[in-house]
Amino acid sequence: MLGAPRRLASFMAGMERLLDWAAVVVGVSLPFTVNLAGRGHPHSAISSAAVAKVAGLFGFMVVLLLERSGEYRPYLSLLAVRETERLLRVGAQCCLVALPCTWLLAPSLPLVLLFTCLLAVPAALVLEKALWRVAVRLVWLAGHGRQRAIILGGGLLAKNIYSVLLRSPKLGILPVAIVDEEAAMNGTQIRASSYRRKKSALVLAGPLSGTLFHNLGATTLVLADPSLDNAEVQDIIARAASLGINSYIVARDYLNAEQWLEYSELDGMMLAHPIAERQSSLSELAKRSLDVLLASFALLLLAVPCAIVAVLIRLDSPGPAIFRQVRVGHRGQLFYLYKFRSMFVDSAAYQFSPTSGLDSRITRLGRWLRRTCFDEVPQLWNVLRGEMSLVGPRPEMPFIVERYNALQRRRLAVKPGITGLWQLSGDRKCLIHENLEYDLYYLRHRNFFMDIAVLLHTVVFAARGI
Repeated sequence: MLGAPRRLASFMAGMERLLDWAAVVVGVSLPFTVNLAGRGHPHSAISSAAVAKVAGLFGFMVVLLLERSGEYRPYLSLLAVRETERLLRVGAQCCLVALPCTWLLAPSLPLVLLFTCLLAVPAALVLEKALWRVAVRLVWLAGHGRQRAIILGGGLLAKNIYSVLLRSPKLGILPVAIVDEEAAMNGTQIRASSYRRKKSALVLAGPLSGTLFHNLGATTLVLADPSLDNAEVQDIIARAASLGINSYIVARDYLNAEQWLEYSELDGMMLAHPIAERQSSLSELAKRSLDVLLASFALLLLAVPCAIVAVLIRLDSPGPAIFRQVRVGHRGQLFYLYKFRSMFVDSAAYQFSPTSGLDSRITRLGRWLRRTCFDEVPQLWNVLRGEMSLVGPRPEMPFIVERYNALQRRRLAVKPGITGLWQLSGDRKCLIHENLEYDLYYLRHRNFFMDIAVLLHTVVFAARGI
């Protein structure tokens, strides 16, 4: 980007860091301010001026750590969950280091105040970042700071990158058309993977030309055709460069059935090397503790609504309120999964799940249950039994797992979950095992804070009524 777009990008980058710093300052200062107001007098072990200084320095430290962890790179990961995980993790880690030091310097400070800060700082960061993403999208929709792009490729990969670019305004790339040089999909409307499905792009016949870029006002090319070999890719990039067009390449090499790959950039070259999957026993213990705590609390909180729903199911259609089905869990172990029944009892027990609320197998009440995901609540019992986790890949039926290839079987490496990245995506309308990138991304990056981030996004997702 040159000129005004470059200046806008620099301004937005600086503003994002400044707002992150301000969110941390508020997260630290607010609990102390409320505590002083509640005490009814201005005397305290630490003055307001000292709190402001400590909060400012603490905010500077958090921003530096976010910078080092990649928070300010101009793109989002799948569904922005990784960004939420990073904010929670960095905010909590900084608090766990800084707050004990503060207490040692001022031992008269109430411990509850310090623990409040431990919760307030990550919460303030997550809220501020959500508002910032809305602001970035508004700037982007107004036509500022974005590059119009053509996607080369007519397959599933082209559709996926089209959806990702629309969900990542921070990158500043607006896809305006998809070009299929084989013309197999010429004239097709490709819709973004989302529930509202408002955005779409027209698939045009190739070849790429300067006239096509000029007519569409495009300055960027995104190569999303896995059938191209290296020589063809280099030729296309050279032709685009001669027209003054920036190029991006979408690689899918990470979908490797034999090993995990980690990528490093060295002097413009992308190097991949296999790595061993690492698991932390402490992280697994924290995950299990979170599962038991939240599942127990949710079951107690939802006991009365569940009883009412059970009665309504019996009144709505003949049959039991609870549906039980064999699913494949961790390392291929079979277990009974529990759900509120949302389909008629004469429906086949083992076949692909409905992808639409208009499916004739679904009852009237079942449509509401599936739309609100309330039919999944009984699986909290599976979580308490240790057969499932709150977050993880969805458990599949045995007849589907029998058809798994080596890559798909990786989903069985962890306990299945009630919610996960796939549940938060628009691709829920497709079969689970056909959208492996969500589960593989979770398996590669899973940790305690990512689970919390997924749960937070799930609450927001459900609140929208999707």
